[in-house]
Amino acid sequence: MTKKRILKTVDAAETEQAAEQEDCWNHIGFRGDRSCPELERLGHCHNCRVFITASRRLLERDLPPGYLEEWATAVAQPKEVGYASTESLLVFRLGSEFLALPTWTCEEVSLPGQIHTVPHLSNPVFLGLVNLRGEIQPCFSLAAALGIKSDASGAAAWIALHERGDVWVFPVDEVLTVHRVGEEALSAAPVTLGAAHQSFTTAMVDWNGRRVDLLDPRLIVQELARRLA
Repeated sequence: MTKKRILKTVDAAETEQAAEQEDCWNHIGFRGDRSCPELERLGHCHNCRVFITASRRLLERDLPPGYLEEWATAVAQPKEVGYASTESLLVFRLGSEFLALPTWTCEEVSLPGQIHTVPHLSNPVFLGLVNLRGEIQPCFSLAAALGIKSDASGAAAWIALHERGDVWVFPVDEVLTVHRVGEEALSAAPVTLGAAHQSFTTAMVDWNGRRVDLLDPRLIVQELARRLA
C-alpha cells in the first residue's frame, strides 16, 4: 500500500510569526541551499504552512498609496516591441539524458510511492496505477518510451504531466530546476537522436553547458494512449 504522508500540526501564531520574520524558502528551502529539515518530508516549500501563510498575507495586504495610479500610467504607455517571448521549462534527468517539459504542463512534482501493476495491461511503458494525493492516476515509464536506460524502482521523484484534462505520472532520476529561456535560445533537435527520442523532441536548449531536449507533451500522451488501446 502507498505510504501516507503525515503532516505535523503547526501552531498558527508560530507559523505567522515565522512567515513575517524570514523568507526561509529563499535561504534554506527549495530556492536556497535546501538544508531545511522539513523539505525532505514535504517535498516542496509550496506544501509548507510557513510558505502558505506568507503567500496568503501577500495576497491579502492593502495596496500601497499610489499603486493603482502608477500601474494605470504604465499600462497607458505605448508597448515596446522587439523583445522575444520566454518559456518556462522544468528540467529533469532520466539516466544520462537531460530533458525538459513546459512548466505549465507539469501539475506536480512529488516523492515516489508504490506503483500497482494492472494484470494483462502493464508493460515496459505503462507501469500501472499510483495514488497521487488520494486520486488514482496512470503511471508510465517515459524512459522506456524514449529508449533511455533508467530503472523506475530507483526514481528520486514523480512528475505529474497534465495534458488535455488527463494526468499521467512518470518517475525521473532527478528534478533539476525551472529554467526560463527565450525563443531565440531554442534550436532544432539534432538528427543524431534515437528514433523514439527524436519523435518526441521538439527543440534543444542549453542549460549549464549541457544539452537539454525539450519534449512535446501532446505527442507523449498520444503515444501513451496508443499503448493502452
